[in-house]
Amino acid sequence: MNNDTNRIEVILDDIYRCCLENIQSLSVYGLLEGKLGVMIFLSYYRKYKNDPQVDATVDALWDSYLSGIPYESLGYNYADGFCGLFSTLEILRKDGIYEIDSKDAVDELSPYILTMMDKDISTGCFDLFYGLIGAGLFALKLSKPEILLPIVQMLQQQAIYDGDCIKWHSTIPYDSMETFNISMPHGMSSIVIVLSKAYGYSRSTHIRELITGAVNYMLKQELNTELYASMFPMTSIESQQEMYSSRLAWCYGDLCVALALWQAGKALNIEEWKSKAIQIFKHNVNRRSESDTLIRDGIICHGAAGVAQIYRRMFFETHIVEFEKAASYWTDQTINYSMFKDGFAGYKTARHATFFNSIAFLEGIAGIGLSLLASINPVSYSSWDQLLLIS
Repeated sequence: MNNDTNRIEVILDDIYRCCLENIQSLSVYGLLEGKLGVMIFLSYYRKYKNDPQVDATVDALWDSYLSGIPYESLGYNYADGFCGLFSTLEILRKDGIYEIDSKDAVDELSPYILTMMDKDISTGCFDLFYGLIGAGLFALKLSKPEILLPIVQMLQQQAIYDGDCIKWHSTIPYDSMETFNISMPHGMSSIVIVLSKAYGYSRSTHIRELITGAVNYMLKQELNTELYASMFPMTSIESQQEMYSSRLAWCYGDLCVALALWQAGKALNIEEWKSKAIQIFKHNVNRRSESDTLIRDGIICHGAAGVAQIYRRMFFETHIVEFEKAASYWTDQTINYSMFKDGFAGYKTARHATFFNSIAFLEGIAGIGLSLLASINPVSYSSWDQLLLIS
């Protein structure tokens, strides 16, 4: 990578300062919008700085964080509950970032998590953030087959078969809209990736059937690129009243479909799917204008840092030079979005017609900082992207 390391280091120091100044103002403890996501950045930053003062500060914040969690009122979900918490702690432990053994706590809480999952199993809420797919990822990370099994069974029961395709109704928990959705957080991309990871452990024919049917459905959503900038829609062809290009992002559009095809192709050893994923990634290296990408800020979810991390990971896996160049370009754009005098480390998050300050993981400077750290050393500072199914 040929990005300006000195400028990145200045931004990282500013992000660290802003996180320290604002973390206690967060009222939630979870992964996506709460203190946990900020602690991930602080922990990787500590590893990078190798400074005794930073070590002491981050250790104290971990003690404060873990002792302050309202465990008795925590839900099970991935966004702000037990599954996100313990998945994060396990990744940090395996990466040597934060040493904590949560096995006993996970063993004790597993029956409680299963009970909390019952409602979502009955309604078929498979959402990554607020439903069962996040719990499935937790089960894989912490080796809890008793939690994974009912999720797979639910997906089998709720599956809608259409020829050689399988699809599921997607209902976003905070939205009454029901669609067939191929996106990452609320759709089939996350289903395919989690099932692909599960298949790596079990080689179940039932899981293989679900993956194959879901991939077939996703591939049939491909658009005519002579008419649209993207290869795939936001949700699905049948669910969108009006067809338009999807954004270039982690959350919706081509990149999450390509990530799902790549993971499924690796798990089932289907070269055709891996080749299609590479084709999609290559198509999107040429999308750069705001009108083509809808990128307006530097965040992970639907901003430059997320696109940079996806291409960085894919270069690491494939050694395709175009992916390295795309990662470098979007890292440069991430740096350039640090431009607001009243922003946190110069950054603001775009939402509709407004911009706001955030230190969060998914939509704030904690995630931006993690992506910038990974640009300096992808091997040492990228394991966090497992939390978003990038790897």
